[in-house]
Amino acid sequence: MTDKSHKRVWQQENWPKFYFESSGLDILLRRYDDACGQLYGMHAALSDSIQLEAQLDVLVSEAISTSAIEGEHLTRDSVRQSLKRNLGISQASRQHDRKADGVANLLLASRTPINKPLDEAILFTWHKEVLGDGKRLIGRDIVVGTWRDERMEIVSGNIGYEKLHYAAPPADMVPTEMKTYLEWFNNTAPLNSNSNDINGPTRAALAHLWNDRAIIRLNSVRI
Repeated sequence: MTDKSHKRVWQQENWPKFYFESSGLDILLRRYDDACGQLYGMHAALSDSIQLEAQLDVLVSEAISTSAIEGEHLTRDSVRQSLKRNLGISQASRQHDRKADGVANLLLASRTPINKPLDEAILFTWHKEVLGDGKRLIGRDIVVGTWRDERMEIVSGNIGYEKLHYAAPPADMVPTEMKTYLEWFNNTAPLNSNSNDINGPTRAALAHLWNDRAIIRLNSVRI
């Protein structure tokens, strides 16, 4: 099924050159900086044990949300125990939940500074951490740790009356598009000498826009 009524964002002539009016963000960014300062101050005032528990709570919530996007439902306790085990906390349970362990590994790895550019090998490793072997993950097996090799569309409606809401770039475009994305991501990194000093929130917003509208999903399916 196709929908030729309008161009997708990735079909625009200036794709993927994003433009935005930075002056409209100044107030919001100042509020963000103030909130971060207050949060850091409150966090520093806590005892070491409470700081650790607060950090675990944030990671657990993110793990639950990340897994839900992929159709996985983890328990908060299993994720917390996996995080504690990864952090070397002695009272962590000996019981293992493979899926919870994978998400815990991903969250901690993505927060660990790496002294090399982000590349497809790292993304594939993270993909495997989240999805495991991909067996019967969404009612059928999917290939894990590689770029998607099938079309990805967001469709609603009954058979014969489907409505196409969005179609991602064809699978054969994904490697090239991801190369472009990774070059942008690495070149705008804060510690990169070539960086144009784009602020963190704006860079994150552009990355999400790029990811959600285009090609970052490794193995997406027609739903």
